[in-house]
Amino acid sequence: NPSNPANNERTEATAWYEVLGVHPDARWDTIQAAYETRVGRYQPAKVAGLGPEFARLAAQKIGEIDAAYERARLSRVPPSS
Repeated sequence: NPSNPANNERTEATAWYEVLGVHPDARWDTIQAAYETRVGRYQPAKVAGLGPEFARLAAQKIGEIDAAYERARLSRVPPSS
């Protein structure tokens, strides 16, 4: 239940690498690929025909994935391109 504060605390406390499905010591390119794969699963176009509740859930999941990616970015300095 998303309105349950215990669930919200667990989500916020989930490590970025768990959300992205990578090892904590993963290379930056692996982190980026995992991010792109996970975000791709919840794109609005993929859930558009499923109803508004699925669109809300997809938006929530993308927010969680984006936050995890940002925490990953802040936890390390990616190689310069």
